[in-house]
Amino acid sequence: MPGCGKTTVSKAVAAALGLPWFDSDAEIEAAEGARITEIFARRGEEYFREVETACIRRLMSHAGAGMRADSDMCADSDASMGASADANAGANANMGAGANTGVVIAVGGGAVLRNAMLLRKNATVVYLKRSVELIRATLALRHAGENTGNGGGNDGEGGNDGKSGSGGENDGGGTRPLLRDSESLTRLYRERRALYEAACDFAVTNETSVANAVTEVLRRIRPER
Repeated sequence: MPGCGKTTVSKAVAAALGLPWFDSDAEIEAAEGARITEIFARRGEEYFREVETACIRRLMSHAGAGMRADSDMCADSDASMGASADANAGANANMGAGANTGVVIAVGGGAVLRNAMLLRKNATVVYLKRSVELIRATLALRHAGENTGNGGGNDGEGGNDGKSGSGGENDGGGTRPLLRDSESLTRLYRERRALYEAACDFAVTNETSVANAVTEVLRRIRPER
């Protein structure tokens, strides 16, 4: 789901762990030379999902093979980190951590549709949860930031997650279409929530501050510390 904070939280987790950080949507946009919404419009969802899976596999390869590590279901949904995917619940983002605890990857919210097993086998998948009401407020702030040229507010408190001006969630709709249609956002949230919950290793609520969410993710992936 868009607006769950996976980009900001996963970046902070990667920094705390001293690991490389990647955003699968950003990697795809750079490789294709187009925003996610443009790729959907020009090539269709089937093409995008194939590219997305290939991208996630490539990013996970940076971690090597071996023990499972962690991150944000910043494999986004909605949201995963690590070498992972995005499965945010309440709201969501996935983070995952790649195989040798080698990377943290923020993945798009729709990545779980085809890559749940891939993420679970090769990463620790974190589901960033945020209520649909807070997601809606976050997207409104992001939209306002795009119109005024600034980024909105703090992502942990309903603001920008570092993607203002981009296509938004990789569900093909982008931030603005979802924001214009509140019912579609609520429906997507309800449809994705169960998928995120099933795909993640654990969930972390991101509704107060980025610092709190990061602290909880680190506590769960480094219990011995």
